[in-house]
Amino acid sequence: MSRQLPIFAEPELRHNYRLYGWVKVFTKRVYLPLTTIYLVTVGHLSLAQIGALVTIGAMTAMAAGLPTGYFADRVARKTAIVIGAFLLAFAALIFVLFPNFIGAVVAVMSESLGFSFISGAGEALMHDALAAVGRTDDYVRIMGRAQSFGLIGNIVLVGVVPLTWSINHRLPFISGLIAALLLACVSISMVEPPRVKSLNLTVNVYRGLVHSLRQFINRRSIWIFIAFGVLSAFVIAYANFVPLVLKSMGMDPSWLGFLYAAGSVVGAIGGWYIHYVRRIPFLAYTLFDVVMGTSTLILIGLTRNLWVCIIMFLLNLGFWRLRNIMYEDNLLRRFGHHGNKATMISALSFFDNLNEIWMPTTFVAATTTLGFFSGFALLGTLGFAVMGLLFMVGVKMLPSLD
Repeated sequence: MSRQLPIFAEPELRHNYRLYGWVKVFTKRVYLPLTTIYLVTVGHLSLAQIGALVTIGAMTAMAAGLPTGYFADRVARKTAIVIGAFLLAFAALIFVLFPNFIGAVVAVMSESLGFSFISGAGEALMHDALAAVGRTDDYVRIMGRAQSFGLIGNIVLVGVVPLTWSINHRLPFISGLIAALLLACVSISMVEPPRVKSLNLTVNVYRGLVHSLRQFINRRSIWIFIAFGVLSAFVIAYANFVPLVLKSMGMDPSWLGFLYAAGSVVGAIGGWYIHYVRRIPFLAYTLFDVVMGTSTLILIGLTRNLWVCIIMFLLNLGFWRLRNIMYEDNLLRRFGHHGNKATMISALSFFDNLNEIWMPTTFVAATTTLGFFSGFALLGTLGFAVMGLLFMVGVKMLPSLD
């Protein structure tokens, strides 16, 4: 029988989730739209080197995701977030001081490692705080509203910071350094709630991580992780192609920034009300996720209408900002009592990163062979059938919530 957690003061809970909104604001890479331009213009990197950096970042994130999640479970969630914040600050500083290929490799690896420490730890800390006062049913509502706050802050920062580019090309990255240091300050101010540590700290790290994974990944539950990872990689892959399609259909590329900002606004509005979605069955939610993830491609391929594509892409951008919250909540309700919360949430990202290795190749092959429109229609239709089946199997195989 697990030990009863001490009662956690309600004011401390409110303190944590107010601060977590700021965590979501400062976790965003405020210089992201300018990274490639900066490295090519100032660092004189080639396109091949830029491609190598993308691969290095993805591989680092995949390798670090599970170990850093386990670190948060084994040591402390708050400590993991603080370490992640300082790694992000270090990455921004390296971009400022050494905008060459070697410097960029160090910065990208540090950035990927930093996000790996933060991913999973923040969600687990908030769930711990809610569990300590018996309010885990509020997880979706509180996380949704924190995300809404973060998206609004992101719109402001990403809109303002690039304006400093014309003053000095390094200023956006100095702004990123300041944002990361503010993230560290906010994280340090958060309270680590009491929790039951079910992890055996006497075993070595490798054996402990394997044991932790076995608490929630087995021959039945693994299907939901596979389904989530495939769909996530599918959406990320086509999101890189859609701007090219929109441009080919007559959309001015200068409007893309406005489109992404509008997507954040849709996400911010949706985050305020996402807790109502918790009332529907989990299978219905996952199938809705599949529809959202594939319908844009199908409609682009069938209608070839610019406004239909813009509207669907906008809705997908907004939904994408929030979709993970429902998966986290459902898995935490089933497996959260094991104490491996950060590792489990990091596992979702791991399966996403794993599928991102091969998914873009599928899109390149289909669009090269059939063209954008026919390729999108085919991939959307196949994706709907395959991923719908994966989720139906995955949800059915999950243990009951009872």
